[in-house]
This record gives sequence, structure tokens and C-alpha cells, in this order.
Amino acid sequence: MAYYQQFREKETAAARLQVQLVQARMTALRMQLNPHFLFNAMNSISSLMRTDVNAADQMLEQLSSLLRMTLERGEVQLVPLRKRDGVHRNLYGDAAAALRGKSTAASSG
Repeated sequence: MAYYQQFREKETAAARLQVQLVQARMTALRMQLNPHFLFNAMNSISSLMRTDVNAADQMLEQLSSLLRMTLERGEVQLVPLRKRDGVHRNLYGDAAAALRGKSTAASSG
């Protein structure tokens, strides 16, 4: 009987550790994905949808690539600067260019 009780206690402890691990991973993921960045990117895409659907689609694909890269990294905390900057440059550069085009079109119209 004592053997069964020890087995159950170890099983319960292992289950608690598993839950804590999942919670820690979710917390780390939330900290990696800066909500302000995500909301700003989605807001920019939403604005572009009204004026330049192709540019909005391209930005959405780039945002998706960035999020995918973040999730695929897993436990890796460091990403080569060249890789990270390439993704950010594409996403931010395209967003800025598209929004400049939008504001230029709005001021000329």
C-alpha cells in the first residue's frame, strides 16, 4: 500500500511540474511577443487594407514570418542580429513605405 501511495505522490508531483513548465513557456512567449509591437503592426495592416491590399497582404506575410521565427526559436534566447534585423527591416520598411504612400495619396487627393 505504501508503494502505491509513493507512486501516486510522485505522479502528482510530476504533473504539477509539467503544468509549471507549460505556464513558464507561455509566460516566456508572452514576454517575447511585445504586445505593443503586435498591435501596432496589426493596426498598420488594417489601415493599409483600405488603400493597398497588396501591401497589406505582404506586411501580413512578413508579420507571420516574424511570429513563426519567434515560435520556432523555442528555448533559444539569442537570434543572429543579421536574421532578426532582416525581418524587422522588411516589416518596418515596407510598412513605412506603404504608409508614406498612403499619406501622400491622401494629401494629393
